[in-house]
Amino acid sequence: MLELLTWAVGGILFILSGMHVYWAFGGKRGSKAAIPSTGTALLFEPSKTGTAIVAILLAVAAWFVFELGELGDYCFSIPSIPTEQACCRVCLFYVLSEISDG
Repeated sequence: MLELLTWAVGGILFILSGMHVYWAFGGKRGSKAAIPSTGTALLFEPSKTGTAIVAILLAVAAWFVFELGELGDYCFSIPSIPTEQACCRVCLFYVLSEISDG
């Protein structure tokens, strides 16, 4: 069951990362639904660099999910990185970004 959940969460994060890569390279499909608006105007215009950074962070978060779900032996294992500490830092980044949005 844990393996299935790990694949699901990691897969969703990789799909979201791919969507951000698409938007970073100029894709427009789905961007109106993803960017907050007042109903008539967008609240902000995301930069391509910022979108690319988010894509990288989402991919890293997916990698951490796979590592912590112990799927790293099959996929992406890099034993020299302290995965648990790095995962806590990524989680802290996402929590702080959500607090700043509120």
